[in-house]
Order: sequence, then C-alpha cells, then structure tokens
Amino acid sequence: MVVFKRTTAISLFGLVLTRLLVGQQSSSNLPGIGPNPRLPKSELAETNNFSTKGKWPEGVMPKAPSGFRVQRFADNLVNPRWLYVLPNGDILVAEASTKPKPPKSEKDREHEVLLRQAGNISTSADRITLLRDADKDGVVETRTVFREKLNQPFGMLLLRDQFYLANTDGILRFPYKLGQTRLEGPGQKILELPAGGYNNHWTRNLIANPAGSKIYIAARSISPLDRPAMLQRMEFRKSIAGQTFSRSIRMGAASASTLPD
Repeated sequence: MVVFKRTTAISLFGLVLTRLLVGQQSSSNLPGIGPNPRLPKSELAETNNFSTKGKWPEGVMPKAPSGFRVQRFADNLVNPRWLYVLPNGDILVAEASTKPKPPKSEKDREHEVLLRQAGNISTSADRITLLRDADKDGVVETRTVFREKLNQPFGMLLLRDQFYLANTDGILRFPYKLGQTRLEGPGQKILELPAGGYNNHWTRNLIANPAGSKIYIAARSISPLDRPAMLQRMEFRKSIAGQTFSRSIRMGAASASTLPD
C-alpha cells in the first residue's frame, strides 16, 4: 500500500448538521429525527461486483488539480487504515486488517473469497508505524515501528503528555514526550470495548472534546444496512468507564471537532 502526502493543502472533514423545517411542525415530531428516530426497515442487497487488490503502476501518479502536486510519500505499508499527525509533523499510520471468522455456510465461504480478493481480509500487521519527514521535502527520512503486537489498532489521540490508542477491544494509554519514535512500557488499558458481536466492524476511532476533558469513541458496523444501534459514541473522563453518547449514526468512522463539554 502507498501513502501520498499533499503538501500544499490540508483538508478537514467534519460533520455538517442541517435543520429540516416543514411548515410549523416541530422537528421532534418528524420521522427519522430525535432521540428515537423511526427508521425505514433495512433490506439486504446482494453485492456481485467486488474489487480486486492490485499494485500501484510504476511511473504513474494521481492527477492533481492545477496548483497542486502529488508525490509518493511512503510505501510498503500493510493495509494502512488510519493516519494521525502529531504536533511536530510526524505521521502515524495504523496498519491493521479484517480477520477472518469461521464460515457458517457455503455463502460465508464464497463471501470470504471475495473479501480476500479485494484485500479486505488478510494477515493483520497489528502495528502503528511512524513516518518522519524532518526537512519537509515530501520524502520520509525516518521510519520506525511506533507500537507493535496490538489488536487491530485504528484510532489515535494525543492529549498533552498522554497518548491514547484504540484497539478493537479497548483503549490503551501511554506516557508520551513529543519527538519520541516509539511508545515505551506496557501501557494502561483504561477502557474495555466490545469486540465482535452482531455484524460489528473492528474499527474504533477517537476524538477529544475541545477542553480535552472527554474522549469520544466511534464504534461502527460492517454494513450500512445494519441495526439502528450500529455506531456508539462512548464518552469517558480519564479512566472512568464509558457511557453511550449517541446511537443510530450510519457508518460513522470520524467525529466532528466541536463536541459539547
């Protein structure tokens, strides 16, 4: 896998909330809105056109808009799923993959073959790699294993001198000083998270509120046609056990940066 760095602009993805006004009707009475939305019944759709994993062709680069330039930043990564940029510019890459489950039927076996073909199921690297471009020329000079022997890591978060890491089954916390290239020590597991379960995707993402007093964890499902409680944003304060913040959010993997204190 290859990571490309766009050096001339940074795009921020957030959550846009829109308000639907219909005459003088209260929004709390509208279907699909409020704490207990009335959602349409889910219907499964058969997928017959799976992608096939391939290699990036030599000498070929993505075409960028006028005024932008794209160049190869890092390669030979094993299924990179999430990036996190530290204050000094170091880039952390979570390398993890979906792990196969014992098939319960012939259909499950056929589905697994297609997922392997697409590169969605493979041997999980279960590590975080640090990439450092000290002179900012778009070429990585230092590449180190930031943390290994994890359990499908995804979300990462730095709060002051504490680094938080989201495995599929829990949140780990490590002491951290800006510039270090590896997390030392065993870390502290401060929160258990459900791993597996009904159609449960393994990714767990992290974001803090503006005050840095709460951390929100996004746990999503594997399909957009899942049950309403497919994503939970759990919040916790330091090492206090988490509580559900919101439900019924379809296929969420990231959060807005303006969450309530």
